[in-house]
Amino acid sequence: MEALWKRPVAGSMIVGFVFGLICMVHADQEYVSFTTGDSLRLAACTQHDYIWRGNIDCSYKTLTPKSGLPIATLMLFHGSGDNAANFTKIAARIDTSRINHVLIQAPVATAWYVDDPATGEVTAYQGYSWVADESSWVDGGLSLSLYLVERVFERVISPNQEKLPPIFLLGFRQGAGVAAAWAASHRELVRGIILVSGYADPVVDTILDPQLFNYEGLPCLSIIGTEALDALDSAGLSSRMRELGADLDVKFMNRDAQFSPRDYDLIREFILDHSITAE
Repeated sequence: MEALWKRPVAGSMIVGFVFGLICMVHADQEYVSFTTGDSLRLAACTQHDYIWRGNIDCSYKTLTPKSGLPIATLMLFHGSGDNAANFTKIAARIDTSRINHVLIQAPVATAWYVDDPATGEVTAYQGYSWVADESSWVDGGLSLSLYLVERVFERVISPNQEKLPPIFLLGFRQGAGVAAAWAASHRELVRGIILVSGYADPVVDTILDPQLFNYEGLPCLSIIGTEALDALDSAGLSSRMRELGADLDVKFMNRDAQFSPRDYDLIREFILDHSITAE
């Protein structure tokens, strides 16, 4: 679950932390529960889990349609505090019958605790983030994140690149900024990028420099939840993408930061349109 207290907005970190936990608990049922429909869609594809072991572990998951030719390969970047395995529900609701999915897990382990006033019990939540606040991490760990994404790309996609369909990136919240940063130096490989309630941490925003990168008309779909606490940050990343030359299409949704059925429709339409029109 995306930890809202990690977002780069003005205000007290404590207040952001409290609000983040409130939103996390409120959205927990919708976000982490797999439905029967999700299970059926996942049953129609081949699933593999991998852990690349080097100086650090990087877990990632692939979902491949069992039949038919996929129209696209979608690399998914989850939000802060989440993990690749949990994000399979998102992939299932986008389209597992026509799209290859590569779900990458962020490398920075995170944990936080919630006190239940009614029972006095403490619940621990654990996940992974792309960028950390700890001073012990050089650039917040962003270099490590981009390095691991590159390794996953080389292992899963690069060896068969000529045989694979067009590549799209989807980043959710903190993962959106990291997806944008990786795409900035791989413009020739990426057919389109999708930002869902995405924001850029300060270190990511520094990398997205118009003097260094140019997206040269890269199709970019940005879906912003108008009721999200960091909707302005999402708008800021969208503005930066436009500044970098992306062909930006912004959709404002009357929701908080979580996905809605309409989000999945918009993502499918975007991938289908740009997979076909670019041939």
